[in-house]
Amino acid sequence: MRVRKRTVVVLASVVVLVVLGLGAGLALLVLHEPGYYARCEVAPGAERLELSKKCVGTIFSMAGNIAGGAPEWAGEITHEQLNSMFAEDFMKWGEAESLRRVGITKPRIIFEQDRMRLAFRYGTGVFSTVISLDIKVWLAPQDTNVVAVEFLGRYAGSLPISAHALLEVLSAQAREQNTEVTWYRHNGNPVALVRFQANRLRPTFQLHRLELLDGKIAIAGKNVPEASTY
Repeated sequence: MRVRKRTVVVLASVVVLVVLGLGAGLALLVLHEPGYYARCEVAPGAERLELSKKCVGTIFSMAGNIAGGAPEWAGEITHEQLNSMFAEDFMKWGEAESLRRVGITKPRIIFEQDRMRLAFRYGTGVFSTVISLDIKVWLAPQDTNVVAVEFLGRYAGSLPISAHALLEVLSAQAREQNTEVTWYRHNGNPVALVRFQANRLRPTFQLHRLELLDGKIAIAGKNVPEASTY
């Protein structure tokens, strides 16, 4: 009888240790911070302020050319400039606070050839983790102003996660900006077809270049003259 009790106690102890071990292992996976997330942070100082200024200048220049009816427009933004903007002007505009309300802080991005890595911290304190997304982006060849966004990998720390909840949030945010998003699957990965100026029968501009290069993104397009009304 004592032997049987000892056996039960030993088995129970083993089960507890296994469960605790699995829990600790999952916690380590979730708390893991991708190496590139720390490396792409730009240290505060004059250089970061200048990089942010250049990023904002490029964005405003393209937006001004689009709004002003310039025949063609183009711009290139490096990931150092964009990450600097996330840490500087993005905070000043109050956009960071909007993300904070849904648990997202410290967004960072890296551009590579034909793809990018987007990561941000989700949650607060010891309950936070780094959500990272490996993304491929290209212009849909047979549609106007439609960008295909394929989510190649989705992780919380180093633990693969489902993208369903995140995709719902992205779709809702896009709709608020008059951007239409439809979904399909390619090689098992979710792909978003993002259509700009979806609320217009005739777009006012046309994207003809959206290219991810090593360290930067290149964007170019042209304005579309309004059709004659007579």
